[in-house]
Amino acid sequence: MTLIGKKFSNEKKNIIRHDIGFILGKNGWIFLVGTAVFMVLIPFFTAGLPGDSIFDIEVTHDQLKFRLINENIFTAVMAVSVIMGLMTGSCIFRFVQDKKETTIFFSMGMTRTQIFINRMSVAFSMLAVMTAVPMLLSVILNVSALGMYQALIRNALFLWAGLFLMASVSCVVSVIMCFISGSLMELMVYWICGMSAPTVLCLGFNMLMKKLYWGNAWGVTTYSGAEQIRESLLEKFSFLNPILFFKNDLASHSQFMRPLSTDVPEDVSWIVIAGWFAALIIMTAAAWWLLRCWKAENSGITGNNRLMAEMTAAFTGFIVFSFVFSYLFDSSVWLSVAAGLAAFAATHMFWKKAGIFGSVKKRSQFISALLQASVIAVICVVFSTGFFGGTERFIKKSEVAQVKVNYTGDPSCLYEEATGSSTGHGYYVVSHLKLEDIESINKTKDLHMMFQQSGRKPMKGSDNPEEVVIPYDISFSYIEEDGTERTWYYDRASYGQLESMLEIENLSEVKSGQKGLFEVSDSGSVKVLTKQAYDVGTIYITDPYLSETYELTLGEDMRRQLLKAIGEDISQMTLDERYFPEESTEAVLMFSQTGEDDSKYFAYHLDNTFLYLTSRYKNTLKWLEENELLQYVKGEQKIESITLQRMNPYIGINIPDYPMGMYFMSYFADSSDDFMIQKDFGNKYVIDDPDKIQEVTAGLRNGYYMSRGGYLAAVKLDGQDGYRYMFLPEIYVPDFVRK
Repeated sequence: MTLIGKKFSNEKKNIIRHDIGFILGKNGWIFLVGTAVFMVLIPFFTAGLPGDSIFDIEVTHDQLKFRLINENIFTAVMAVSVIMGLMTGSCIFRFVQDKKETTIFFSMGMTRTQIFINRMSVAFSMLAVMTAVPMLLSVILNVSALGMYQALIRNALFLWAGLFLMASVSCVVSVIMCFISGSLMELMVYWICGMSAPTVLCLGFNMLMKKLYWGNAWGVTTYSGAEQIRESLLEKFSFLNPILFFKNDLASHSQFMRPLSTDVPEDVSWIVIAGWFAALIIMTAAAWWLLRCWKAENSGITGNNRLMAEMTAAFTGFIVFSFVFSYLFDSSVWLSVAAGLAAFAATHMFWKKAGIFGSVKKRSQFISALLQASVIAVICVVFSTGFFGGTERFIKKSEVAQVKVNYTGDPSCLYEEATGSSTGHGYYVVSHLKLEDIESINKTKDLHMMFQQSGRKPMKGSDNPEEVVIPYDISFSYIEEDGTERTWYYDRASYGQLESMLEIENLSEVKSGQKGLFEVSDSGSVKVLTKQAYDVGTIYITDPYLSETYELTLGEDMRRQLLKAIGEDISQMTLDERYFPEESTEAVLMFSQTGEDDSKYFAYHLDNTFLYLTSRYKNTLKWLEENELLQYVKGEQKIESITLQRMNPYIGINIPDYPMGMYFMSYFADSSDDFMIQKDFGNKYVIDDPDKIQEVTAGLRNGYYMSRGGYLAAVKLDGQDGYRYMFLPEIYVPDFVRK
């Protein structure tokens, strides 16, 4: 009995060795190809590229301590990991889709469990080595070029574990799909469906939320593209995505460029890797169970898996519907719904023709498609109702520690960081005020409720200026007591809503922040350009028509006195006095960090601030008078002509697709066609009659909030080149202009 047992044992070992040798011999090319590709992507792109090598001091600048993977090929490295996993798993278990090979392999005297163990062991080993060898070589090259540095080995092991895990997950998914498909094409379809399911769901949900969920901030960036309001759902849930779960860690730990603040690389977190390793074990066990239950007579027969067929049709139908619906939504809601449903139906018909539904009856497939469409309809209802009024419930009931809200007023009074752009004619600035007082929080909630209840109005003009809706970035962020941040974003606003947003400046917290702008420091705030301009910018004074400009050379004490006077005046004025002045401008002050260039045109950008001094600026005018500075801007100017154009953003052929600052700030230009809004056709209204000019001139303003309508005016002075652009509020428009 002992001799016989040894004989059987040796035969079994020989069969296993033969099987493993056969697997390696038949699939070794995958290992060689994978290793070669990773050798190019990892060590070569790290050290071998001319002009981008770790051996080049122009690249490292003595600050790069290690670079294991070039940041320019992260996507390629992840893609190759996933693809090599697919190739390894599908090729090693390809035999289950061929009846002849299935009969041969299952007649070799090995159990299905042993066959599974042999093949998975080879697959995992190939993937481990093909990712480890290039990573080891990258470590050696880094030590040779830059020397050993702390955390180099740790990060290399971490990166290897992540890439190996990505490849292994892809491999096991392909193995599972081998057992539930009947052909290579069906396997590929199911593998793509399984691997991309989280991506499809996140992209589809995000597309629908952007169009249906009023206030959605997920995956939204500002019009300038400079700020992402909230990460996309795809980014938010990337840790659950078999294709993307290692993306952030790969970017964070593949290299270390030493900053000034610390010489220690960031700690790695093994949580995501541990989670996916556990998932890999579960999926491997599921693959083993499927092989044990697999029926050999199903080999090579397609259309046998109804569940995967339905999932494939559902996911592809959903993403196609979402794309078509989102693309057409702004044109017509009903058209987008009809076209989306048509695309969804076409997708189902395509899969039916492709054969993945096998012998399923048309009636059965129609019912399943109807159920899937019903699920999509429910999703759309949930989003379009704001999760059944969830936003309103949050605004009414939630207690928060801090709010952040957009500032829409005079950019010269910005006391927080800002981003923006300027064309020389118009400008647009984005800045968020951080507020913590109960009064401020409640006011912000009131404004938020105003936007939420107004709904998504179409961007269009109106005879009533307050109802004109334009593109604009409006966001409301709430930070709760536990640190959770919730954000809502609105991509449009009416003139009336933007004017209402000015009420924020009545809050004591905001007044305090603006007051700080006029308290001199030696260098200003590094981050707040407005503060820098007031503290260290060159000061210019000019008349309302920007015709005579003088640079003011003030000592530290005199600058402090001037800013104090300005701060006192602003703090005492009402919003109407600041934004809708009844009085004409007596003088213009500019604080500029680029004065040599900007003092000619007086156009706003982030390095400049402007103050349009009316009689309400009593302390400022008094100080200028006492220091004999006001006399330089009191000369009378004769106007030759005034060219008027209605302040209507929809006056041109093209609908505006970019916001504009609503606070008009006067500027100088060389021609009469430099209005902040361009009119594409028709003649502009030119006034050259002296009596009419005088009547219009009385209403011209340098600084004015345009929410109540009016005209843009290009003023030509007698005997002078160029045009001074000012604003004529609707309330001061003469009757002869209205006609």
